[in-house]
Amino acid sequence: MSCTVSVYYRRGRRGVLSHLCVGLAVLCLSAAALCFWPAAGHAAGRTVNVTLPSFGVTLNGRVINNAYRKYPLIVYKDITYFPMTYADCRFLGVETEWDGNALYVETTGKPGEFAEERSKTANRSAYTASAADLPIYVNGRLYAQDESAWPFLSFRDITYFPLIWQYTYTEFRWANSFGAASGLVIDSGAQWESGILSIDLPLKMWGDSFGACAFAGDTVYYEGRDGKIYSAPLNAPRKAKAVYDLPIDPASVDGASFARPELRTEDGKVFLAYHAGGATMGADYSFLLGPDGVIETLPGSAARAVGGRLIAVQHFGMPFTANLWARADGEDAFRQVGDPDLYYAFSDGIAVRGDELFIVAKYYADGVWANDAYVYRVNLNTGATARVTDKPQGEQRRFYIGDDDAVYYLDEDHLIRRQSLADGPAKTVLAEAVSDFALTSEDLYYVPKSQGMPYRLSDRRPLTELPEPAGYAPANAPGDAELQVWNDVLRATLVVPATPESYAAHVLQGRQMFSQWTSPGTSLTCTDGARLLLINVIE
Repeated sequence: MSCTVSVYYRRGRRGVLSHLCVGLAVLCLSAAALCFWPAAGHAAGRTVNVTLPSFGVTLNGRVINNAYRKYPLIVYKDITYFPMTYADCRFLGVETEWDGNALYVETTGKPGEFAEERSKTANRSAYTASAADLPIYVNGRLYAQDESAWPFLSFRDITYFPLIWQYTYTEFRWANSFGAASGLVIDSGAQWESGILSIDLPLKMWGDSFGACAFAGDTVYYEGRDGKIYSAPLNAPRKAKAVYDLPIDPASVDGASFARPELRTEDGKVFLAYHAGGATMGADYSFLLGPDGVIETLPGSAARAVGGRLIAVQHFGMPFTANLWARADGEDAFRQVGDPDLYYAFSDGIAVRGDELFIVAKYYADGVWANDAYVYRVNLNTGATARVTDKPQGEQRRFYIGDDDAVYYLDEDHLIRRQSLADGPAKTVLAEAVSDFALTSEDLYYVPKSQGMPYRLSDRRPLTELPEPAGYAPANAPGDAELQVWNDVLRATLVVPATPESYAAHVLQGRQMFSQWTSPGTSLTCTDGARLLLINVIE
């Protein structure tokens, strides 16, 4: 995915157009820039010697030819600097704005075309440039030029922007590499195309647990530390805005803490849910969120988007029956569906096939709750309800509907069971007890309770060979892997203790492995079903 840069023009105090032009620079294996024409009052700094790079440079698949480039790449103290005219800015996906006092640099994430200005005279191999003297903000953060080993430079009246690692990866999240044959390679959209993106967020922490977070489309939603839910562009997370104010939960320990929310993404929609008050006298709230706030208030405690329908249940507080509602796309209102004597729960299992909903539920009859929960099918048109499984669900109530028209679930003994939707008793799929399992169209995956590593059912082999972190010892047994399936894509997460202070977090998204070092309570991952978002918690 390529990205866009927009350059703004504003009239200065004397009515003169300030032409914004910034160049970007890269640490030994980085390059990129914006445009800025220095405004009056910003004097040039010290003079420095620069050279043209002796290696090749490729940006977004385009090989850059310096020989006759009007604004060539230059190298200063082993840093590759790249000048960006208006066309270059559009090509690399960075936006700039000059307010008369400072330059502001932001990422945009929109596509642009490549174009460059050429000169009739060949460039020399060495030149002089000067350090730029002006305040520059990158994604809202001020970078002090006098403290930088690689300051912004001015060359041929263009301000060049140094892109060390903190710019290329941390700020702009670009992929870069350097090789003897390939030279410097920058891809401003590679992390999106790989399905993995890393951002910093001031996320709320509940002790060692993370606050709520989800993302859909180009927007991330998260729980802030001030009792607000925020939305922000994924490519500019510092441009966050509050979209919902959480209430004080009177049932909290101190009576002054905000209600603890849940954020969830499904079918491109983001849902917010929370409970405030005691278990019996409190209230449940559920909403459909958008980048600018609440789109719709939903019935019940939580909602899911599945099979072209919104399904809602009431399941906080004291359980009660007749707690299931549904609304198809195009319908105006929710309808209560299912057997009114059943109590329905989402847990991790819910599926829609045609006009039938599959969901976990238990009966309440003659004032007594049934001990066991089973998978039921509910006709969303007629309300007809029938039990599917003949073995009760265990504590882990996730289930899947396979392409073979069967339900796969965990029973009370943590054994994987297969139950035909047509007829026949449930059959044990695997004799080994498991802590988790997942089903895709390719295979069934499981986590043995005795090992904690994910395996494939087809060949009974580990799902992937996870690299051992430095300091890893057999005594540092990994915790159980967590398995999820989104849009038929498997996601497996395993956190391996390396030292008492650090962990190696391995995340497999589809067939792609991502590993990162982390400390307890500093990073987490979330997905929208197709992409993986790595969140670094910052102050």
